[in-house]
Amino acid sequence: MFWNILLAVLSFAAQLIFAPKPQNAKPKSLEDFNAPTAEEGRSIPVFFGTNDDQSPNSTWHGDLKKDAIKGARRYGFFGPRQVIGYKYSLGMQLSVCHGVPDYLMRITIGGKLAWKGKSAGGRITINKSKLFGGDQSEGGIKGDIDVCMGAPDQPRNDYLAAKLSPKISAFRGVFSVVLRQVYLGTSNYIKPWEFRVQRILKKSDGSEQWYPEKAAIPAEATSLDNLAVYLAIDISQSCDGLRNFEMRNAVHDNIQVMRDGLDDGRKYDVCYVAFAGTVISSRTYHNVTADQLDGLDEWIDGLSTGGNTNYQAALSMAVAFFEGADPKKTPTCILSGDNVNSTIGGPDEDINSGIAEAVAIAAELTEMGVPVYCYRCFGATSLVYALEDIDTTPDDNLGGPRPGGGEQVTWYVDGSRAFETAMTPGALIRYYDMNAAHIIRECLTDPVWGLGWHDDDIDDTSFRCAADTWFDEGFGLSLKWYREEEIETFVSTTVLPCVDAYLYGSRSTGKFVLKPVRDDYDIDLIPILTEDDIIEFTEIKRRQPSEAVSSVIVKYNNREKRKVGAHRVTNIAQAMQQRATKVQPPATRDYQGINVAALAIRVGQRDVVALGSGLISGRIVANRKASVLNPGDPFRMVSARHGLSGEVMRVTNQRLGDGRSNKIGLGILQDVFKLPAAALTDDGTSGGGWEPPSNAPLPVSPRMVAEMPYRELRQMMGEADLAATLTGNPNAGVLQIAGASPTPDAANALIEVDAGAGYAEAGTPLDFAPGAFLSGALAIDATEIAVSGAIDLDVAELGTLAIIIGPTPQTSEIVRIDDIDGSTLTIARGFLDTVPQEHADGAAIVFFDDISNTDFEIYTAGDSVSVKLLTVTGVDTLDPAAAPADTVEFASRAIRPLRPANVQVEGTGFLAPGDYIDATANGHSYVATTWSERNRLTEMTPLEWLDATVSAEDGATTTIAVLHELTRAVLSTTDGLTGTSYNLPKAAFGGQSRAIVRFTAKRDGYESMQGYELLVKVNNLTADSTGVTADTTLHTADET
Repeated sequence: MFWNILLAVLSFAAQLIFAPKPQNAKPKSLEDFNAPTAEEGRSIPVFFGTNDDQSPNSTWHGDLKKDAIKGARRYGFFGPRQVIGYKYSLGMQLSVCHGVPDYLMRITIGGKLAWKGKSAGGRITINKSKLFGGDQSEGGIKGDIDVCMGAPDQPRNDYLAAKLSPKISAFRGVFSVVLRQVYLGTSNYIKPWEFRVQRILKKSDGSEQWYPEKAAIPAEATSLDNLAVYLAIDISQSCDGLRNFEMRNAVHDNIQVMRDGLDDGRKYDVCYVAFAGTVISSRTYHNVTADQLDGLDEWIDGLSTGGNTNYQAALSMAVAFFEGADPKKTPTCILSGDNVNSTIGGPDEDINSGIAEAVAIAAELTEMGVPVYCYRCFGATSLVYALEDIDTTPDDNLGGPRPGGGEQVTWYVDGSRAFETAMTPGALIRYYDMNAAHIIRECLTDPVWGLGWHDDDIDDTSFRCAADTWFDEGFGLSLKWYREEEIETFVSTTVLPCVDAYLYGSRSTGKFVLKPVRDDYDIDLIPILTEDDIIEFTEIKRRQPSEAVSSVIVKYNNREKRKVGAHRVTNIAQAMQQRATKVQPPATRDYQGINVAALAIRVGQRDVVALGSGLISGRIVANRKASVLNPGDPFRMVSARHGLSGEVMRVTNQRLGDGRSNKIGLGILQDVFKLPAAALTDDGTSGGGWEPPSNAPLPVSPRMVAEMPYRELRQMMGEADLAATLTGNPNAGVLQIAGASPTPDAANALIEVDAGAGYAEAGTPLDFAPGAFLSGALAIDATEIAVSGAIDLDVAELGTLAIIIGPTPQTSEIVRIDDIDGSTLTIARGFLDTVPQEHADGAAIVFFDDISNTDFEIYTAGDSVSVKLLTVTGVDTLDPAAAPADTVEFASRAIRPLRPANVQVEGTGFLAPGDYIDATANGHSYVATTWSERNRLTEMTPLEWLDATVSAEDGATTTIAVLHELTRAVLSTTDGLTGTSYNLPKAAFGGQSRAIVRFTAKRDGYESMQGYELLVKVNNLTADSTGVTADTTLHTADET
């Protein structure tokens, strides 16, 4: 025995010695790292408002640190661990924009949110070590970052001085960030860093902005879609009675907020902790359901008070909860208590403890990007202000002054909406755009990057008036300017057209005057120019109806989604009038400074009125009476020869006399504010009172994405073109797409197609079709169905085709809609190349006939194409990441013959689930089968399943296959059948008692897309459940 054991050990050792050794991963050197290095001469942008910099300059990287990632041991329990990779930390300096900004507000790395906050400079910490998948994937980000605002007195960065030189530049005037040997992941390919920066309230020298109270215009809060909510509830002795009642109400309201959110499609991770001296009870749910929220309501009502207060216990589960929460959900931590520290003894005693520990936990949560909101029940005494020390969101503190300075945390009396701020954490990190008046003034006066004019060269009154106008309108802009563009061009082509304003030099003061074009004048007080005042009319023209544009597409910067957004605004009445004449294509306007969808729509409404009106424009030469007019000024013009009786015009430009001639040349344009009101799409009003609808875009549902049948292709392409296409490529196929509106306000859907090279927009937007969902299972022979979730059934036309969508193309069925009575449909079954089938409760039905679309590309058999439908509403366009993908595998559908219809065996054509046709005692050695033939080429009007037979397509024959009932192995095949009947020998059942009889059609090697099946019993033998070998015998129509 001993020698056997020794031999085994030696043998194992020999295997270890001579076995191939797994190699350790080799670390990368600094030269291997790929960083976006600054280029000689590349300009640093100037930021106005709140912008994302997606390509910061890397002016230095170094100080590389490598930490090995070790896997399993090389030899089981023996030997060292194998090095499978390295974690790389790097020092880096990234230059973003001209200083001095107000705040750094967010950092996105590799398309993932790494940090969100409001840093006015100093050091921040990112703790997202698993941002890219952790050690087993691409790692994450972790470390300290210095935020250097670029102020005139900014000192040298100590980290850069230590790593490079004590005499290194302080980099004043440039906003930059310094990574202090930050962990960047497991790859030498550095993911792109993107910084969201606000620069509104400070000038380049760090001084206060001119007219600061109107400089920042509120834009939008951060996304509030999905939350990870931690709520700690104080149930200590002092929170008894009325305070406990108030707190319960507040928590119930908090639960109701989430219940409402679930109805709107939002998702929540929740952790509720009831604490006193310890954690008394807790509940944790990920993607909480409505039933679980109901359970939380019951749980809250079942809690009782008692004991002391330990704030460390309150937050003891928070770090673990947020580490395990969905990182895509916005985190929020809520601590509710009464701040009472009663040491009087007896039943009223409630001693506080764990405050310092709770403060430390709150600091750790802050590093994780989790805000801590503290709330206090009103009316408590013996306060210690522990909640104020723990709270990390002082911006929402509204509870009154705190002794020693500062504010107390928010009080609540009746619980109603008490935690609203914490449940909308993005509302505290609000984004602001910059007033256009301030942008233009800075461009004129900044001594570093601007034109360098003095403040005395600015007409302060007009600039303040313009600033007031745009502030009141909520018309803010966020822009980036690069030196490659002349700053005069930037102002005249980017800023002024966006806000519809004029900038000119005053002839009387020599100062710059800024004038917004608005309805801000009294028509009875403005100058009037008549033919006596006008020396010459040139280029006077009226826009003809055929030249009018009824639709405008406004492109803007969708800051929240970090991509270009677009909205289309249409003058409905004008668009309908143009149907009988030439329709002008939509005009496209690119307003890169607009970052809010509502503002983009308002500007679109302004432009569609101007472009769609019968405006008068041209040039005139007038006498000195016109000298009072400046660019943008309104005046009235009277001219019998041009049919003008006092229409309001605007001065677009001026050309003054030369001293010898006092003639004044004016470019003129009819003023849109005195035109009749136009009926626009329901995106708002010309006055800017637009309110976004409540529905954000949702995925299109129900929807159909499939390979198009022959009949639909013929309608789209025409018979001749389709024949030529299939002759050149018999396996050609085309996408067919249809879908119903997910919400009443959805306009249409953009089609994105991925044929292998990534998703790209294709075709034209999809108009929505009627649709619904089956309410209850549908039997194979049912002709009346109940539906739920019906969409636009009131506009559906009777006699059109619809599709009941199964899990696969072979389980979908095309039907005809014969009647609609409320939520009950009468249908005919089995149209085109499909057969009647059973359908499950909830199956989708889409009325695709004449309301479908395509990408207008021809594919071939074997191609796999994925499609996403991006819903467009007045709020936004559905993010592609939120759109379901439907994949179509092309299978030569158009060339395949139609399957036989009205199939029967022994006179029976439909079977209920579990039933079969009993042919055991029919007195024959065969079973009688019948069917009706169909013709793909001649079926202009679709035939239903039970319609009579027609002349078959040339070369098409019927095939009957007998399949094993359990394994579906082929027992026999009978090919080449012509006519409409055949006596199928019972011998074709291969000795099985029961088998599936399947009917298809074939032609030129192509078999019909679907087949019809019936279960038939031919003898009383016990069915073989073990499977059979396929019968290779080919039965033909000549066999008896």
